Amino acid sequence: MLPSGKNLAELQGMSRREKDANQIFEERCQEFHDKLLDLGEFQLDNLVRQNADMLKNCRLFSSGDGDYAEAEVAWYKGQMDEIDRLLIESKTKKKQEIAKVLSDMAVLKKDPAAEFHGEYGSSIQQLSAKEGLGKTYGQPRRLT
Repeated sequence: MLPSGKNLAELQGMSRREKDANQIFEERCQEFHDKLLDLGEFQLDNLVRQNADMLKNCRLFSSGDGDYAEAEVAWYKGQMDEIDRLLIESKTKKKQEIAKVLSDMAVLKKDPAAEFHGEYGSSIQQLSAKEGLGKTYGQPRRLT
């Protein structure tokens, strides 16, 4: 689209649309990043914390007002330890996956912008040469 720019205003409009699209993409990437962290880290930590809270709230028969036997709580603790281990392993895997996705997003944000700026500079150069504008191409016109 850039090489067909007929005047400076048209090219500047394209540049503005590119900047707006980049900002929208940046905002969506940030939202996605926040959601990934929430699901891949914070929610898993919350589950581990809830497991620990559940075990703390298990009152034993031996305390006089409890609802659980010591063997029963020990069994629950063993089950929770296994679940917590799986959650922590999952969190470690998710951190690696999130890091890869974030690096991919950084590349996606950088590459199109760099390509656009190169094309934009080339289009400005071509328009300046065609119309006799700017310091270099406008000099012969200013001298006459």
